[in-house]
Amino acid sequence: MEVFLKRLYALIIDYAIVYVPSFLLGWVLKDFLVGFENKFLLWLREYFIFILIFIIYTFFMEYKYRNTIGKNYLRLKVVYDKKNILNILIRAFIKAISITAFYGSISVLSGIIMILFNPEMSIHDYIVGSKVCIK
Repeated sequence: MEVFLKRLYALIIDYAIVYVPSFLLGWVLKDFLVGFENKFLLWLREYFIFILIFIIYTFFMEYKYRNTIGKNYLRLKVVYDKKNILNILIRAFIKAISITAFYGSISVLSGIIMILFNPEMSIHDYIVGSKVCIK
């Protein structure tokens, strides 16, 4: 249960780190992008910007430092069966989609899977062959 809670806290930290720049970028770009008067299109633009920044952040941090800031702060590490650029990118993409799609319901499902089976492995970990351990 300790790994699960640390992962949850790390996700909250990383989410906050990514949310601020994505919000600011969306605010700066609002005057430059025309055709977004529709509220759904505005939401879609913000969603896309967040996912893109989250993927870039997660990919860069895990490729260069093997951890995101949240995981590093909570003394967690990502361990791959086969660490390569494609696996890191796929993991970052699936993680970004799972925390945002259907208002995070995929993350809730992933959390249930972690609690029931293995707190070191979430959906994106099962797909790419990675796990998150305490340092």
